[in-house]
Amino acid sequence: GFAWWLRDAPPTDPLDEASIQQVENSVELVVDYILQEAPEGEIIVGGFSQGAAMALEIMQHSSIQSSVKGLILISGKVLRPHNVAKYLQKNPIPAVWMHGERDEMVPMYQGLEVYDALMNAGCPLLDLRHAKGHMVDLSQKEKIVDWVTSITR
Repeated sequence: GFAWWLRDAPPTDPLDEASIQQVENSVELVVDYILQEAPEGEIIVGGFSQGAAMALEIMQHSSIQSSVKGLILISGKVLRPHNVAKYLQKNPIPAVWMHGERDEMVPMYQGLEVYDALMNAGCPLLDLRHAKGHMVDLSQKEKIVDWVTSITR
């Protein structure tokens, strides 16, 4: 699969400085792509696993932050909790949060750090936790589709 950052440490360990630099480089690449390729207007950012962590970084980028209307965060963790919490407190963005109780790649306690940041900031939240592992629970797909429809009206 594709990775936004690579390192030899377990996925539950905090990122080191080199990994954070990889994240920052990746954020710039994604934001440049959005600015060049996405139609003007509001956007929803999201991802699965590292992609969810990246979405939380991307939403804060000064070039697109005013366009971010929603977040879809699936089986992810927060890389810089203080930055994300501070940003969301000022900008409570509607979000979908999905995480599996049996996720061994990104354990539930890390997923709950994302959940807590969203809840503490007062973000309107669709909570789609499930009993499965590190995966997208496709049985809840329609809930996500309905959520996207509701915030893009």
